[in-house]
Amino acid sequence: MNPLLVALQWAEWLVFGALAVVTFRLWRRHRSTAAAWAAATFGSLTLVVIAAAAYGPNPKHISDWVTKILVAVIVLFPYLLFRFATTFITPSRLAQRAAALGIGIVFVWTFFLPKFPPRGTPPSGPLLVYLVGLILLWTALSLPVVALLWLRGRNQPMLPRRRMRLLASATFGINISIVISGAASRANPDVTQAVTEAIGLVSAVAFYLAFAPPGPLRAWWRRGEEGSLQRAAVGVSAATTLSEVTTGLLPRIVPLFGGNGAVLIGKDHGVIGSHGMTPSETQEIDSKIRAGAGEEIDADLITLPLRNGWLAVSASAYTPFFGNEEIDLLRSVGAFIDLAIDRSALFDAERRARAEIERANEELESFLYSVSHDLKSPLVSLSGYIGYLLADYGEKLGPEGKRYIERMTANATYMDELIQDLLELSRVGRMQTEATEVDIADLIRDIAVEVRSSHPEASIEVSDAPVVWMNPIRARQLFTNLIENAVVHAGRKDVSVRVGSSRGPDGSSEISIMDNGQGIPADYRERVFRVFERLQPDEGEGTGIGLSICRKIVDSLNGRIWVADVPEGTHIEISLPANVLRARKVEVPS
Repeated sequence: MNPLLVALQWAEWLVFGALAVVTFRLWRRHRSTAAAWAAATFGSLTLVVIAAAAYGPNPKHISDWVTKILVAVIVLFPYLLFRFATTFITPSRLAQRAAALGIGIVFVWTFFLPKFPPRGTPPSGPLLVYLVGLILLWTALSLPVVALLWLRGRNQPMLPRRRMRLLASATFGINISIVISGAASRANPDVTQAVTEAIGLVSAVAFYLAFAPPGPLRAWWRRGEEGSLQRAAVGVSAATTLSEVTTGLLPRIVPLFGGNGAVLIGKDHGVIGSHGMTPSETQEIDSKIRAGAGEEIDADLITLPLRNGWLAVSASAYTPFFGNEEIDLLRSVGAFIDLAIDRSALFDAERRARAEIERANEELESFLYSVSHDLKSPLVSLSGYIGYLLADYGEKLGPEGKRYIERMTANATYMDELIQDLLELSRVGRMQTEATEVDIADLIRDIAVEVRSSHPEASIEVSDAPVVWMNPIRARQLFTNLIENAVVHAGRKDVSVRVGSSRGPDGSSEISIMDNGQGIPADYRERVFRVFERLQPDEGEGTGIGLSICRKIVDSLNGRIWVADVPEGTHIEISLPANVLRARKVEVPS
């Protein structure tokens, strides 16, 4: 026999033998109907190749009945392949019965054939009719399989698509080989057999790559989809809301499985989000999962248990068999999904806590505003009656009575100032004011002129200060309070107040208001920012609200204000973020 034919037969035998082992292992691992039919199909095809190898070189050593049995096994191949392909869809009853009837007739017919002629001898009439019937039946069963696998693979992800189309191509190649073998002239049997063996070997390799593609080939086929999914997974790990998790990930997952939709279900949240599914479908899946139906709820639904819930994907019927690697890839993405859910839950808790704090602050501000207004009216009446009392009975009161009236007037004035400060404190949070660029250095120089008019011995200097984007009224209120506090509560008339600033590495600015007065005890350095807190309660000046207003103004800029720990004097520090700072405009002389 031609050495080339021998080499082709042995190569084909080895590939189909390996293919039989691969499909058997698939069946052992999956235990699915499709895997069972695949194992039966290619297990029988291995016998076909063995029979062809045995029949070709040594026909005299094989009995006629052994030959008929092996040919009968060959006859079963297209039917077994048809059953494998139709496990993913449900063919009509007519198609199933016609396939079974046709293969049954040819299978039985095989055992009633006359003796097979030697190699190169033209077949007899009955055998020729049999071969024509076999080729027609083989083609009638194979071509639908080719069309089904090729067309259905069009809507699948890249890896299942390539595997399904390799199966379709290999099936078509085997069919071509059978047609050539039966229809070719017997004048050149070696050439005919070489062609059919070569086509068979190529088909065998295609079958093997379809069922067991090597790792590098799998990675190359699915590199685009895998990269897209990994990028989406990394992206959602930075999500701050559950809706960002679902919208960023689910649309990328669905194409990976050739399905119609996906749903993310939380253990404590119910249905978090979905893509490509109706609300009724997602609720039905949620109910089934929570009922404890397990990972395989439906044949076409892939369910991935997560630490924080479940991810369910409506996949195509081909995914469990051809896309098993995609399921493994999905499991690897599950860790990112859990991190994203945890992160979103933390951000949600923070948002709810912030909203609760803001609501409480709004209620407090509203209460202060209401109480201040309610107190204002009787205070005005009280001040009016004190004025009437002095005007009408001042001469009759005597020195002691006048002293009482003066104390009442002073306390009424203090109460009025207190109410005004409370109103101002509430307005800082309630009233939205327009912002503009405020040059703090120029502002402090203006304030210094005003303060020195009532405290001429005080020294107020500013060396450097930033330009800040804020409301100019609030800016004046902030620094007027701080500088007046430094002058009034310094404990000395010749107090020196210095204002400077420095830039931080993150672009922020720290403004310092420093004086050489008596300072603030360490225990009071935070308390002075509370409402109604004063270092000397008996002193007449101040209401104890000024620094509270200052802190509220600084907080509105997302900044910080505190009393620095220094051995002498008082240092008030204000830290402002970079986003409220502006570059100082420099005028260029013309």
